[in-house]
Amino acid sequence: MKEKETTLKEIAEKLNISITTVSKALKNYSDVSPKTRERVLELARELHYTPNSFAVNLRTKESKTIGLIIPEVVHHFFQASLMGL
Repeated sequence: MKEKETTLKEIAEKLNISITTVSKALKNYSDVSPKTRERVLELARELHYTPNSFAVNLRTKESKTIGLIIPEVVHHFFQASLMGL
């Protein structure tokens, strides 16, 4: 069974701060106090927080994923191309 991923919202609720503050603390923004930043980082470590890659992709408008469509892998050219990738 897959474990539920920790969200920024959960961290914010547990620390009684805004989601924006949590996000800024994790990104090391200068307008977040060192004490708050440390509290956020500590809880994020405890809860095994990892950024949601889909959310990051939406924000940056990049997926860093490529698609490859080939007609048949049995042809030598396509097989060599696929192996090269």
